[in-house]
Amino acid sequence: MSTVAELLVKIGADTSDIKKEINATKRMIRDAFGGDFLSMSQKAVVGLAGIGAAIAGIGVKAVQAAAKLQNVQTAFTNMLGSGEKSTAFVKELQQFAAKTPFEFSQVTEAAQKFLAFGFTAEQVIPTLTAVGDAAAGVGLGAEGINRVTLALGQMAAKSRVQSDEMLQLTEAGIPAWQMLADKIGKSVPEAMDMVSKGGVDAATGISALVEGMNSKFGGMMEQQSATIQGTWSTLMDGLEQSAAQVGLKISEAFNLPEIFQGIGDTLTNFATTVQTSGLTEAFRQAIPPEFQLALVAVATTLVGVAIPAIGLAISTLAGFAA
Repeated sequence: MSTVAELLVKIGADTSDIKKEINATKRMIRDAFGGDFLSMSQKAVVGLAGIGAAIAGIGVKAVQAAAKLQNVQTAFTNMLGSGEKSTAFVKELQQFAAKTPFEFSQVTEAAQKFLAFGFTAEQVIPTLTAVGDAAAGVGLGAEGINRVTLALGQMAAKSRVQSDEMLQLTEAGIPAWQMLADKIGKSVPEAMDMVSKGGVDAATGISALVEGMNSKFGGMMEQQSATIQGTWSTLMDGLEQSAAQVGLKISEAFNLPEIFQGIGDTLTNFATTVQTSGLTEAFRQAIPPEFQLALVAVATTLVGVAIPAIGLAISTLAGFAA
């Protein structure tokens, strides 16, 4: 049986018949449609190719968005101990993100931190609402959410209100000491003294802060959502969520995990064969013989004849006639 290299030599040695056929087709097209048709059809094909590339790019982005969503769902499944709870929780976060100036990725990051610090799933949305309103109220945006979330989370983890977390909140523009003092019915200096002695538990402190942020900053996210930045964030979030759902459908239709796994296994085997037996043997094992012949035929025609524009035009005509 001839090797691929031998076939390549044989096919590449004589392309005169192929050239004649293509030239004849070219003359027929020119006689039937005029001399400018080939140029026009080539431009049309290039334009269609550009559209196809754009659609392919959208598909890639959609699959990437779907992958991110699956990662989030997997993380919440581990945290909540149930796929069903995770799905419901993610939907809540998506709805929350859709009506706030914050994007889904920012909201999920904060939610993951709250869960990691010991908050329950039921506590997350109400706490996020207070934190989001406060962040919008002090003009810190996503950075504010991160800072306030971290401070509350550390407070919960320590089981006590401590000065370090209160300072973080104060530096973020939130009057944390006053909120705590109002909650426990003390003056600010008295509240500070109690905290220094470990006399305020985390549950009391977090409750005071959430209530205080709701009272002082309640509704700020809704106001910010109407601004240019807020509507832009909502638009981007809507696009990302839509892309994720499209990507999930694409993945399901084409069984992408199995395809990616197969490609990954093939590349791993290829690399191993290159290392042990060399590049030639790796290619021989990686590509089935019938596919090798197809590659040779296509490559020889395109490279040997070197008239890709005519090939594109002929393909276009065939599409029109079909």
